[in-house]
Formats: sequence, structure tokens, C-alpha cells
Amino acid sequence: MCGRFALWITLIIPEHYGLPELQEPILPSYNIAPGQEIVAVVQTPSGRNIARLRWGLIPSWTRDPAKAPKSINARSETAWDKPSFRSAVRHRRCLIPANGFLEWEKHGAKKQPYLIRLENLELFSMAGIWESWKNPETGEAIDSCAILTTGANEAVAAIHDRMPVIIKPEDYATWLAPKSHRDQIDALLTPYADTPTQIQPVSTRINNPQNNDPECIVPVLLPDDTQRGVDTI
Repeated sequence: MCGRFALWITLIIPEHYGLPELQEPILPSYNIAPGQEIVAVVQTPSGRNIARLRWGLIPSWTRDPAKAPKSINARSETAWDKPSFRSAVRHRRCLIPANGFLEWEKHGAKKQPYLIRLENLELFSMAGIWESWKNPETGEAIDSCAILTTGANEAVAAIHDRMPVIIKPEDYATWLAPKSHRDQIDALLTPYADTPTQIQPVSTRINNPQNNDPECIVPVLLPDDTQRGVDTI
């Protein structure tokens, strides 16, 4: 799964995705948690653009979003068939920029957070799907999203059995195009293995969503009995 991620190298986003000039800057965030607003790249009739989405997908048919479960992740193996996800995965896919994502491993009575990055890739894109829920009485719209997950690659599997689907730049157009066929999309829903995955323990400060500063992603040393010899960043 993916329960937190970070995005702090934001100035390269417009060039990386071929976006028009942004109307407002994308601020760095070192501890992005469920329920928060995130940035995503979507395909519009006029081209790619930035959307601001709430992390935690609300199905369009939900009667009361305050009471409905909000899915932050969707398993790529079953998303095509799940009522909450099947419309979005067919027609409303997005790219979610990140510099790293977080996973936790249990160490005794505690859980140790690890920041996971991709070597030689300052910025990468997690596969997302999104929906728009509209209040039938007020017309208020809530745009929300979930991150698609797949089986972990060899490095991440040492900590967790799932990881986000990572979309390569050469596949952005296929992923975003509403008319892409299912077999084209399914071919992208695989564990990322193109470059080495770097895993580094970070401070438990990141456990609190209210902490959002560079210290959240600073590497830390673990006691010898818990140090797993992971790559350093």
C-alpha cells in the first residue's frame, strides 16, 4: 500500500510533464497524508494540466461523503471490477508526482518508517485514478483520488508486499489518454524495476501528519539489530 508520500522538488514539475504555465505555485510537502489536497496531472480536452485532488477517493454514486469510506489506495489487480474504482480506472486516470513514498516495518513494539526513492529519478509518477462527487442539493463538487498499487519489487518486498504503480515518462500519454485500451493499461500495472530502489529509515516524526518539514525525510541510523543494510540516499 501507500499511506504517505513526499513531494519537495516542485519547480521541475511543469517542464517534466509538459504543462502550461501554472496559475499558482506547487508548494513542497514532506509528509503528505490521506485526506489532504494533493496535486495530480490530468488530461483535459486542451491538454495536460494540474488538478488539486483530495487524497481518498469518493465514488460518484456516494450519497453522503462524510459517512462513506474513502479509499486512498486501489489494488490494480481488482480495480477494473470494483464498483468504487471501475469507472475511474477506465476513464479518469491521473499521474501523481512524488519524490518518495513511505512504508513502515514493525520493529518490536514500534513501527519504523522508511523513505523509498528511485535512483537517478528526482521526480517520478505514481498511477492515480480520480472521481468527482457532486452534492445534488448545493452543486458543490469534491474531486478525489486514489493511488493504484501492485506487488512490491524485490527491494520494497523486504518491508512491505505492496507498492505504488510507477508510470514511466514514455508511458504518460498512454496512461492519461481516456481512450487507451485495457490491455495497454494492464501492461503498465507492474512493479517498478527499471532503476534501483533506494530505501532509507527516517525519523518517526513523520508518523504525525502535522509534522511537515525537511526533518521528516532526513535519514536516521537504526540500532545495529534493526539496521537492514539498505541503500543510502
